[in-house]
Formats: sequence, C-alpha cells, structure tokens
Amino acid sequence: MKLHVLLATVLSVNAAKDITLITFDGAEPTTHLWRASNDPIMGGKSTGTFEIKNHLGVFDGEVVDVPFLKAPGFIRALARDLKRYPDISSCKALVLSAATKTPSYGGFRFSFGLAHPVNGTEFAYGYKANFKATSPTIADIKMPFGTFSDYWSDATGKAIKTCADDKRYCPTKLALRDVATVAVWAEGVAGKVHLEMKSLRATDCGTGPSPGEKNIVELAEADKDLSTLVTALKAGNLTGALSARGPFTVFAPSNEAI
Repeated sequence: MKLHVLLATVLSVNAAKDITLITFDGAEPTTHLWRASNDPIMGGKSTGTFEIKNHLGVFDGEVVDVPFLKAPGFIRALARDLKRYPDISSCKALVLSAATKTPSYGGFRFSFGLAHPVNGTEFAYGYKANFKATSPTIADIKMPFGTFSDYWSDATGKAIKTCADDKRYCPTKLALRDVATVAVWAEGVAGKVHLEMKSLRATDCGTGPSPGEKNIVELAEADKDLSTLVTALKAGNLTGALSARGPFTVFAPSNEAI
C-alpha cells in the first residue's frame, strides 16, 4: 500500500494591533506618575488639578487670560517618570479614551516626547496636536501621528508649521520607540475644562500586508504547488474574503496532498 504524506503550507496575514501606553486602573506596566501644572508665565492665573478616581484620570480646571498678555494661558496634566513606554514606532496614531463635561471647550491639546527643533520656540518641547473631546461618556479620540508637530508656539500652543507642512516636524521613529513623557493640555482658549481619561493607546500597529507584501490569495497564487487550492478558492468565491486585511491563518494543502 502506497503511503501518502500530507503536505501543507501555513499562510498567515496579521491584522493591525493596538499597544496600550497608559491606564488608570493600577496595572503596573501602564501606570505612570501624573501631576498638574499651571501657567507660570507672567503671572498667569489659569488653574488646574489632576486626580485618579474610579480608574479614571480626571483633569479639571479653568483657563483664563494672562493679565500682562491679555491672552489665554494654559493648564496641563503631565505623566513623566522613569518607567519606559512601549515601542510604538510601527503604529499610525494615538487613541485617547475619554469623556468630558465641557464639550464646547476648544483648546484641548496632547503632546508626547521631548523633541525640540533647532528653530523651535524656547519652551516648546515635544510633539503636539489638537484634539476635540465632545462625548459625555467614554469614547475614543484618534490622533494620527501626521497631525503632530514639534514646531509650535510656546505662547499659544498652536503649530507654527505642521507635519503636513514640512516633514521635518513629524514624529520620528526614534521618538516613537520611547515617547518618554505625555501631557494633556488646555491651552490658548479661555474656559472651564473637565476631562475624564480612561486610557491611552497606540493603534494601527504592525499593520497587515504593506504595499510590498501580499495577501493570502496572492501568497497562494505565487506557489505553484498550491494551484489546486487557488482553483478551489476561486470556485468557492472565497478569494474576496481572503484578500482583505486579516487576521487570517490558512493551512493550505499542496497539490500532492489534495
């Protein structure tokens, strides 16, 4: 009796994943030390507080005009300690899960890292982006890295040139390997502020096949020993589903095995 050996190829495409940076539930890897910081410039009167309550980071306060400048100052909540953040250099965006009781406030900003361009303003360190918080319940706020810039005004918090304007001011791979510090700001816009944060994560990390890679069907078509499988996939109208982004793992029998 002739013995037949089952030959199979494992074809796999990975889906994008998320990487958690910060939570407020006491989990050791994602717990960081936070502190509130109020506007110290020229007698600024803005006031803010930060506390952890019910597994949420609560940022509260009011931004008012700096008397000398007759323009709004800032408050911020800063997380900075010796604990390293995970490498997010393969990711595309940050996601802040948060709720607010001040949905009309228009001066929320987020920053990370310590970058400072050679032409940067004196006190402007890190990559910064604007974000909008409008939901009274916890919701995801996505901040693509392309919206961040390290060339921003230390007087207003606004970008002088954005990443879209000039790639020199985009977050670098090196900066994303360990963001070092993060901060939530209320800046450049007067008003009351209340933000309840549940977590911060990076998203679209290590995404599935890049333009130079192949999906499941393309991988199978490139192997002459899987031609019978490809014919079966096409006959069963499965090529569309397996051409999408994963995760997919297919144990693909060779022609001889079939």
